[in-house]
Amino acid sequence: MRRIILAAFLIAAVSTLAMGQRGMGRHRVRQADDKEELGRLVREWADAVVRGDLQTLDRIEADNFKGSFVGKKFDKRMLREALRSGVMKVAGWTIADVKVIVSGNSAVVTGRSNLTGPVYMGQDFSGEYEWTDRFVRQKDGSWRAVSSHSKRFKKE
Repeated sequence: MRRIILAAFLIAAVSTLAMGQRGMGRHRVRQADDKEELGRLVREWADAVVRGDLQTLDRIEADNFKGSFVGKKFDKRMLREALRSGVMKVAGWTIADVKVIVSGNSAVVTGRSNLTGPVYMGQDFSGEYEWTDRFVRQKDGSWRAVSSHSKRFKKE
């Protein structure tokens, strides 16, 4: 009788461990997919700014989106209006050194950018920048940017 109980216990323990490992594997796969998606999304976001694609910006930025760029604060409405009116233009925007950290339904994406021909209210902001973007997963599974902060990158 003891052997039967011991055997049943061992089978249950092994099954639980195996199921847990499969679940962890799925979690790792989903996290890898999220990291790939967020890396793609920051590049798509930069391209949308260069093209002045307000529809794509609406899809990527949450309604409560806020940010700062070289000390200037902005929100979703201000960014849209600056692009729509031509007060802000960016000729080229490259993305590099992207790192993504996903924690549940939130993510932090960091990287570097080189902006060519970025003009805001007549002032040129060309140069290299470091940035941090924060994203939140929506109920439909998509990611939306809630904040973005950039500062000029100083080479040593």
